[in-house]
Amino acid sequence: MITHINTAEEFKDFIKDGLVIIDFFATWCGPCRMLTPVLEDIDQEYEGKLKIGKIDVDSLSDIAQMYNVFSIPTLLFIKNGELKATQVGYIPQNSLKRLIDKNF
Repeated sequence: MITHINTAEEFKDFIKDGLVIIDFFATWCGPCRMLTPVLEDIDQEYEGKLKIGKIDVDSLSDIAQMYNVFSIPTLLFIKNGELKATQVGYIPQNSLKRLIDKNF
């Protein structure tokens, strides 16, 4: 299940353990909306292996700034609280799977 992160405290708790993808998005962003079904499919395929969280940059801009998110969508790949990779822009499902497999 994809988790919508609404506070900085939720974010800290969410990323501290395991394999995590954070999707920085905005509701008005077309490519972000295109990425949503891709992430939903990835969430099902990798269930139990990783977690996916979504952060609305309009609501939590301080976290976006902390990770230098200037374009959306941006995906952060985090393992046990440590940033492993970043993907800026829309990414097709097969490419995203390769990126996950490479970093996790």
